[in-house]
Amino acid sequence: MSRLKQARALLAAADQWKQRCLLAGGSLFTDERLWTPENCEQLRVHYVETMEKAARESGDFYEKLRRQLDPVSPEAKRLWAEMTWALFLITIHKPTTKKNLIRMVWEWSSSPFPEDHPALRDDVLTGCANGGAGYNIHRWREMGFFVSAMTDWFSASRRERGDLLEKPWAFADWLAGRRFVQKRQFPHALLFLLFPDSFEPIVVGSRKRKIVEGFAQRWGEAPPSDGAEVALDRRLLEIRKRLEAEYPEKEIDFVTYAGGGVQSVVSVDGVKDADTVGKEQRSELPSDRGIEEESEDPESGAVEHPFDPAKLKVRTIPTLVGQLLSRMEHDEIDLAPDFQRKSGIWNAEKKSRLIESLLL
Repeated sequence: MSRLKQARALLAAADQWKQRCLLAGGSLFTDERLWTPENCEQLRVHYVETMEKAARESGDFYEKLRRQLDPVSPEAKRLWAEMTWALFLITIHKPTTKKNLIRMVWEWSSSPFPEDHPALRDDVLTGCANGGAGYNIHRWREMGFFVSAMTDWFSASRRERGDLLEKPWAFADWLAGRRFVQKRQFPHALLFLLFPDSFEPIVVGSRKRKIVEGFAQRWGEAPPSDGAEVALDRRLLEIRKRLEAEYPEKEIDFVTYAGGGVQSVVSVDGVKDADTVGKEQRSELPSDRGIEEESEDPESGAVEHPFDPAKLKVRTIPTLVGQLLSRMEHDEIDLAPDFQRKSGIWNAEKKSRLIESLLL
């Protein structure tokens, strides 16, 4: 099973969300009904159907979002706030930053924010998986998928929803057929949050494949031939069961975070196994206005010693074109950010030299 120690509080809250919201159509933070077909449809019309246009406009994500949500009801705004809670529940970020984002949207509805709700505790909001830069950069796409999927979800009866919530692989198949699901990371998160005994807290499909291929090589087995993500999830579950049989008293963690980086493919309660998948910096969630948060310590930025330029070490690490293409394929590189530099910097000669350097 994938119920990591660090995720216990998170998964308990996720189970409450599953029962109160996805099944009953209520609210996580209040006693009202927020997760309804009507509220989802409002978000679909005013956000999903306008998100591509909004992405081309100037301004940060939340400035544009406020304009998009201005016509929707207060209940739909509070639904978006609870969806923000769900979207970032799995990712490793500062709880205060997550809470600030949820509070901001909730207060757009002119309702007092439930500051002390148990689902907003630090141990719940700490997270247990690294989404990488792509999860933050493409949050607008992740939310587009989420809203669209929930619109479909609440078109089904409560009995149908309850049946799917009892069957992890049937739910996974249902999820794979939703609009905007391709290249999205939140579907991986959603599967773990709802079915932690069947799915791993890994939100990058390529990382799952790397783990499966690594163990296939270690055990002298054929690599997976089925490229479907659900097939990879099934293989991961098989690998977990084999490891749990080998280490019955240990906790299996396929991706261990140490010092902010991905340390190894698998950690068996402190016993490292398999190959290193490379250091990867923990991606911090932008603040509610897209501005870097200041340290709470006013002296943290003070210069205590003169800077010695002789001690500065600069190292150039070459990047393969294949690595860049892989990162682009998995939405880890944004080719059109809001802060893009002015056009015309790359003239025809510079572009030609770049292409020539790649071909040589």
